[in-house]
Amino acid sequence: MSLLAANQARLEKALNKQYRYTEGIMTVKEQVDRYALGFTTMEESSVEFNRRKYNNMLADEQAEYQKKLDKKVTKYYATKRGEFLISLPKIVYEFYTTKGAQA
Repeated sequence: MSLLAANQARLEKALNKQYRYTEGIMTVKEQVDRYALGFTTMEESSVEFNRRKYNNMLADEQAEYQKKLDKKVTKYYATKRGEFLISLPKIVYEFYTTKGAQA
């Protein structure tokens, strides 16, 4: 299996994954095709801050936790009406924002 075929298989698996949305159970592809108005990326912290966990740590653990909070990762989203966001895997985001969506 070539690398191109493997990536195509990963894309198909990601697009056909089913989730429960407010509109009902549907695949990522169905959700994006029906409701997405655009696509965006956001820089977010790699972990979500947990005050209780942070307060129970020692000083060196807190410093390590703070480094994780300061580390930013790129998250990919499709925007829906009313500024609601659909979280997407990177491979799906790239598919819809490049020529792959038109083909």
